Amino acid sequence: MSTLSVGDKIKNRITGTKGEVVGISNLGLYEVIYAGSVGLRRNQPEATLELVSPGFLHIAESKPDFATFIDYLRTPAAEAKLYFKARCLEDAPALQDQYRDLSGGDTLVEGKGYAIMDTNKWSNEGLVSFKPLSEYPPAVKELLAPNRDGLINHIQFVWLLIKEGFKVSR
Repeated sequence: MSTLSVGDKIKNRITGTKGEVVGISNLGLYEVIYAGSVGLRRNQPEATLELVSPGFLHIAESKPDFATFIDYLRTPAAEAKLYFKARCLEDAPALQDQYRDLSGGDTLVEGKGYAIMDTNKWSNEGLVSFKPLSEYPPAVKELLAPNRDGLINHIQFVWLLIKEGFKVSR
């Protein structure tokens, strides 16, 4: 099992250069984009990489396009529901701690909008489901799950919603 996930912020142990994991190959190599490399992707073995911060705990930056969409999600008509899935038991405490910190003390309860997977998925998930709209702001359109109108599977965006006062669905 790989210990790094897509979105993790890393540092190269040899060069000290910081970057982000953007993919994982079948051969166990991590596809990394280093700061300042203008999109150049490099395949690196795990032994050369050090985790700086897990990507699944990052919070999306608020964008002007998000404001009206977040306002919509707050309405009863949106029927918004939030969920988290921990990819493995080892990631669960970090998810639970961050949720508690951002939600003002609430806890994630397994089976009630929160699950710990036993299949070692590639990454942790944060999802928000809602009644679809006919149009979306451009920044929101980028987050929509392919072929699944009314669903965003983007954990950093879900963290932003939690920070904005939303709670996991029970």
